[in-house]
Amino acid sequence: MRLHRVLWAPLTAALLRAAAPVTATALLLRHGPATGYALAACAAVWWAARTLDEALVPRAARAVDHAARRSVLNALARAADARRLDPDDRELADAAHAAAGVAVRWEPKPGTAVAPAARLVRDTGVVAGVCAALGAAYAPAGWLCAGVAVLAGAVRVRRHAPADAGFGRTRWLALARRTRRRPVTARVSALALALTAFLTAGTRPGLETGAALAAVLLYRAGAGLQDLTAPRHAVTALRRVRALSATAARPRAPRGSAERLTVRPLSGGGLRIRLTQPGPAGRPHVTEVRAAPGASVRLATSRAAVDVLRGLMATATGPVLLVAPEPLRLGFATLADNVTLGTGPLPSGLVAGLPYGPRTLLSAQYSRGVDLDDPAWSAVTAARLTAHLPAGPALICLAASPDPALARALDRARARGACVLRLDSAPVTAAPEPV
Repeated sequence: MRLHRVLWAPLTAALLRAAAPVTATALLLRHGPATGYALAACAAVWWAARTLDEALVPRAARAVDHAARRSVLNALARAADARRLDPDDRELADAAHAAAGVAVRWEPKPGTAVAPAARLVRDTGVVAGVCAALGAAYAPAGWLCAGVAVLAGAVRVRRHAPADAGFGRTRWLALARRTRRRPVTARVSALALALTAFLTAGTRPGLETGAALAAVLLYRAGAGLQDLTAPRHAVTALRRVRALSATAARPRAPRGSAERLTVRPLSGGGLRIRLTQPGPAGRPHVTEVRAAPGASVRLATSRAAVDVLRGLMATATGPVLLVAPEPLRLGFATLADNVTLGTGPLPSGLVAGLPYGPRTLLSAQYSRGVDLDDPAWSAVTAARLTAHLPAGPALICLAASPDPALARALDRARARGACVLRLDSAPVTAAPEPV
């Protein structure tokens, strides 16, 4: 189900929940025939709308959180396809860190704004509808109630004095005073709104019952303290998600690396590996190797192998998987998301010892999260390599000796026909050698 359909359901329920009492108020103010049956129908509609509201709002909140989380993971998946998941890409790392809140179990998240937004729609509909009903039955009452509602809302959302903008203990004391004052201000403004409706409309004969119901509805709508903190945080979180998606979609700025790695499959099987590096006289030095399926190749580099590999992350072309010198560790994401970025199943035997299985977050900073040691992160990196290995011929390139977990993953990849390229700053021959 699409997200906009999920959001329309609680919005419709909130409007129906507001329309039912407004219709009942209008009926009491008119004293038309069959008022009892109409009031019973309004009560039934209000009860059904409230039941739907209580059921649909949590569902919509979960849908919004899930959609935002999927956006973050899809952005990371696109960055992985563009070979941008390395710690040196500070622009992407900062954007991912800023948007990490939508992917973990801590507040605020975008879904927290659904309930306040639904209540705001409902209360706004009640106030506007009751004022319109009072205006239709007795014009001064409607105008006065609308004016008092606008003034009460202006008082409650007014900006604080600049004197409270300090920091430290003074700032916290000012925040505590405002926290105590806000509920009192809300109830006082709601009481003024209700008394205005009752005193203006109740003075006219025949409108006492409708005026009393209007006063009750206005007080309940005005007394509910509308805290806009959650919607404000939700807008900020969604803005960060969009910034991450835009950052992941942009091509990385060139680093000025002169190395280039080109990999092409051969018709008879195997790969043609071509490494271009700057030569001593300013001319490019080209090393080309034809590797059989499952072969291991070691090539010499003109400078540090790690620096060459980082440069190749932006220039390599063809079916190549680059093992970053410092693989990305997504502590805010689950084990499944760290391995497959939400695009495939987990390898078997990786979730042993984790309290929540593949849904365990890989950082103890978050609820339902644990910290992993270096061998465990090595196993995650090896599983990530195995999960993203394409079905056809591919080259796995690394610049350091593999740890035991990565070595086992490389052996499995070679058994499937993949080739392994080891970059080494020491001068070695270009012939295939064991890694």
